[in-house]
Amino acid sequence: MTIWKCNKCGSTIEASIYPDTCPSCKEKCEYVDVTCYLPECGGPTSGNINPQVFKESSKADERFQNDVSIYLHIFSSNICIKTA
Repeated sequence: MTIWKCNKCGSTIEASIYPDTCPSCKEKCEYVDVTCYLPECGGPTSGNINPQVFKESSKADERFQNDVSIYLHIFSSNICIKTA
């Protein structure tokens, strides 16, 4: 069975396909397959997570959140509010 990691809260679930809504954060999320397919972490039948994929997906989540924060900061600093 595949192990899926929620891209919003980081929780993992074991299922043949990922759900529409994360059971942990209750959000509609994208998922990353973090199942171990390598002998070094036990192979696909072990039920283990591939630590490298898990770590890299966390870095990607952090980069995305930082990019969004920077964009929102730039966007909000360029907004002019017109008063009557």
